[in-house]
Amino acid sequence: MADTVQDLEFANRVKELRIALGYPKRPDFAEIFGMTTSRLLAIEQGRQKMNQKDFEVIYKQWPWAIGFLLANEPLIMPSHSEKKLNKINSNQLLDDPDTKLAIKGLVKDTLRELLD
Repeated sequence: MADTVQDLEFANRVKELRIALGYPKRPDFAEIFGMTTSRLLAIEQGRQKMNQKDFEVIYKQWPWAIGFLLANEPLIMPSHSEKKLNKINSNQLLDDPDTKLAIKGLVKDTLRELLD
């Protein structure tokens, strides 16, 4: 069970994102992350935390979704042409060492907040 209301809200945002991206069934979405369906279920129920690799997968696939998950920003999905541009830009950004450090720091800070 989720430790805090914040954990449960995050868990609900993960599920909301999955459905908004067109993955009504967990197995298809879990496959993208290389995780089991049961682990995704545990994340969506607030019983398990996402790890850095999970956040990197989201950032690489859907960079615009990080604000929704971590900062509780509104979920605004880009148009088809913006998705292509975002994918190119996110691939370039992920190759940048400074961006990798920034993502790692953001994930650590967020996880620290969620665990406190």
